[in-house]
Amino acid sequence: KNYGSVNIEVDDVTTAAEIDRMSRQIRGRVFGETGVSLMGIGVYSRNTLDDEAARLREDIISRVTAHPGVVRVYGFYIDSEIREVDFYVAFRFRVDASEELSKISSELERIYPEWSFRLAPHVDVSD
Repeated sequence: KNYGSVNIEVDDVTTAAEIDRMSRQIRGRVFGETGVSLMGIGVYSRNTLDDEAARLREDIISRVTAHPGVVRVYGFYIDSEIREVDFYVAFRFRVDASEELSKISSELERIYPEWSFRLAPHVDVSD
């Protein structure tokens, strides 16, 4: 048997009922197309109601994904009240994630000193 998990981003105005429906559809489709049973679906909220957050998100993701060892960014969320940006960085399999995460954090803190960053590494094992 094959098991897996996936992460999805939904708009911050998405209801629990809509997320439940999406999750069921995703589980059914993945199993039907691949035979993989999803054991979990991580759900992350995407800022849609704040123009500053949207601009910041676009710039930060662009900067982070420009690093050669980065596969993608996900789970990106901005809390404007406490000036915090939180997201996962997925790295290629043989990249030193700790070293690269340190470089990325330093770069972002230099460019956006008024914000704090919480970055979590994720190693992409599908390489």
